[in-house]
Amino acid sequence: MTLKNLAPTDMMRSVKFIARKRWFMAGDFHGWIHVHSFAMNDEVTKFKGHDGAVISLVVHPSDPLVVSSSVDRHIKLWNWKAGWRCVRKLKAHLNNVEKVLFNPWDSNCLASVGNDNMLKIWKISSPLPVTILDCDEHQLTVDYFHPGGDRQYIVTGSVSGKARIWDVKTNTCIRHISGLQTGRCVGVGGAGAVSWETARREVLEATTLARGPGGESRAGLGRSG
Repeated sequence: MTLKNLAPTDMMRSVKFIARKRWFMAGDFHGWIHVHSFAMNDEVTKFKGHDGAVISLVVHPSDPLVVSSSVDRHIKLWNWKAGWRCVRKLKAHLNNVEKVLFNPWDSNCLASVGNDNMLKIWKISSPLPVTILDCDEHQLTVDYFHPGGDRQYIVTGSVSGKARIWDVKTNTCIRHISGLQTGRCVGVGGAGAVSWETARREVLEATTLARGPGGESRAGLGRSG
């Protein structure tokens, strides 16, 4: 499927499906957000969302909200039932906001990471973060991990190829995972595997969370395909 009514310069940086509306959206390098109907392949709307490339998009699991982040350092919440009005603007990070993600077990909470080395946790009802954690280096991605019971963790991935596992309850880093190739972390897979996708080749490196807290783990190497 090809997006209609796009100029040749409308290069896309991020995409996301809105399954319950049968829409998909794309954020371009100029800060515009394009919304199209998947069923009809028609444009629903487009609007200027940011003053720079839209890096990340995420859809609220139940409310009519989309969250976008950008190189302009902001996170914005958009309500499509209110005509795509911006209902919250967060001055989130001191540099690019690389990734935003809703907590799957608390949809009022949002995590973000940026080039300013910070992991931040937000309540979408508040303009201020409830938690700020220093990751020591440029972060590229963030994901949630829930192994069962009342345990919840956040996994962050850095530009240097290191993952950090954070305990949500105590706001502490309980594990450093090094030895991963530099690239973008694609999230937490089955059985607690942290998978990484490198920019130059399709190699998956994985390490499990089965070992107890503390210390530093080295990644095992595997190849996809």
